[in-house]
Amino acid sequence: MILKWLIGLPCLLLVLVLVLVACDTGGGSDASDEDLTGALLTVEDMPSRWSIDEEGSSDTTQVCNAPPLGELIDPDAEAERRFTTGETGPLLTQHLVALEYEDDAMNGIDRIREAFDCGEWTDSETDTTWTIAETAFPELGDETAAYRFSTTGTDNDISTNGNAIVIRDGGVILLVVHVAPGEIDASVTEEITRTAFDKAEDV
Repeated sequence: MILKWLIGLPCLLLVLVLVLVACDTGGGSDASDEDLTGALLTVEDMPSRWSIDEEGSSDTTQVCNAPPLGELIDPDAEAERRFTTGETGPLLTQHLVALEYEDDAMNGIDRIREAFDCGEWTDSETDTTWTIAETAFPELGDETAAYRFSTTGTDNDISTNGNAIVIRDGGVILLVVHVAPGEIDASVTEEITRTAFDKAEDV
């Protein structure tokens, strides 16, 4: 009887493991590129005067000269959209990435934090030096990190300022980068980011 039980135990454990694997979604996201694109901000979601920037380059918002988000994290799905109010800005870029496993998303936001912890960086194309530091922002999702960056510009010595907000919700990471000449309105950054987060929650 004991022998039969010992022989049957591995089979029982195998069945249990298979059931657990089948039920474990990893706490992440199974969103596709199309799902994320559908959750991006639209012109209707933005305050007045904003339009989609069809010609802008994602390279213009690489905080701390970090690699693009898709290269930094290597997500399972991603989408991006850029907005502008005119040639001189303000400008805003929204990134969404999804990872199948929440642990990978947690590691991903840690990589972003590490990348944005540069303190200072120089844009080689414009020879402009930026400074960056963490700033306060309401907690959204599972994790939130916020940064304020600025420089003294070369155009009539006008300072350019920006906010970068990173939010992880399960396996989805949202990054909003808002840049403006002169003073930047933090309330606008927050309003847009909250709208972007609300839409991303539905993915």
